[in-house]
Amino acid sequence: MKIVNIILSILILLLSAATAVFSYFLFEKRSQFVSGWAKLAQTISASAAELDKGTGTEVAKKLTPQALSHENYGKMDSLLGELPKQSKQIIVQRNNLADTLARVSSASGMKDPVPAAKLSNINSYGSSRNTVVRGVQDVVSNRDRTFNNLIDTARSTIRVSVDRGKLLSGDPAAFNEFKGKLRQIESQKRFYEDRFRDIARRFRVSIAGLNEKNYNAELKKITDAVGKYQSEYNSTKAELSKTKQIVVNRDRQIAGLQKNIANQKIIIADRDAQIASFQRALALPEANAGVKPWAPGSSEARAQLVGSVIAVNPKYGYVAIDIGKYSVVQQAIGNRVLEVNPNVEPGMALIITRKEASKSDFISKVTIAKVGETTSIADIPSDAKPIKVGDVVTVSVEDLPKPAAPAAPKKAPAKSKNTAKR
Repeated sequence: MKIVNIILSILILLLSAATAVFSYFLFEKRSQFVSGWAKLAQTISASAAELDKGTGTEVAKKLTPQALSHENYGKMDSLLGELPKQSKQIIVQRNNLADTLARVSSASGMKDPVPAAKLSNINSYGSSRNTVVRGVQDVVSNRDRTFNNLIDTARSTIRVSVDRGKLLSGDPAAFNEFKGKLRQIESQKRFYEDRFRDIARRFRVSIAGLNEKNYNAELKKITDAVGKYQSEYNSTKAELSKTKQIVVNRDRQIAGLQKNIANQKIIIADRDAQIASFQRALALPEANAGVKPWAPGSSEARAQLVGSVIAVNPKYGYVAIDIGKYSVVQQAIGNRVLEVNPNVEPGMALIITRKEASKSDFISKVTIAKVGETTSIADIPSDAKPIKVGDVVTVSVEDLPKPAAPAAPKKAPAKSKNTAKR
């Protein structure tokens, strides 16, 4: 028995030593567990506090290290449920923000919109967010540049001020003055086009239209035609001025000749008076006493009238003829020649012929429009043959007046002192 008791004592001693050792190790493990629990509580509390920042939640106030102590183990289920709830709310917020940014990138007109998956991915959201920001900034810059160009163009071209603030706010009133000015310009454009078409029609210019493609080319046709007519007008004006000067010079020459003719007529009258006096003094019989002198303007006098064309102006449709109100024809009476005025007057019909070889060709019948002292102007008919300077002019036979009674013989004029001196 003694041996048994000794063995049992030894076993009990060994068991006590083992118990002491195990108790030491258990206490050590408990200390490690309590320390880890405290660290876990602090980590959960710090995570809740980080998640609370800027989110509007206050979960960290509930999940304090004291509240999460191992001494409150019974409350762990209700307290720890707050953290997953908060995490789910933040994830929903993140996804909504990612979806919003993705929609912004698409709605802004970016060439390559960013999908929501890249914005919600923790590894790619940073670069994706920067892509969205740069894309939106580019869109805003392009919009501002467009608005600036539009405002500057409206101000510099059509003198219209566009309100930038109204443009940015999308106010339709920002374009009211702009649209009104454009409508006015369009109305003026149609008015000018109608006037240009009328000018083209007046100047016989054929134009296809006045659209944007051929506007300049068609207007050039019109301006060229106007320039051509202007040049022709100036040329005609210059030619008319020269013609007027020629007429003035001719009138001066004619006036000089008419004055000379008048002087010669006075001399002739004096000579005739002297001859008549000599005949009466010598008692000489008048030759051909039975011949009647032609009356001025009689058919006999006009039948003897012969002239010639001295100028032709086809452009204005007239010819100049060397017969006028002082022109005379000669009637032979015995050994004397009597000058008779055929009385050239407006409306008188004349025949123009041309001598070629041994025959005369009819050219045209013309009517005297204006009678000068020694020249006349006649209108050229539209169907007349070409008239040349030098063509022969006579009075139309069917238009000769009926023979008039001969005028009573005039008494010989008395001699003048000037005649006596001659």
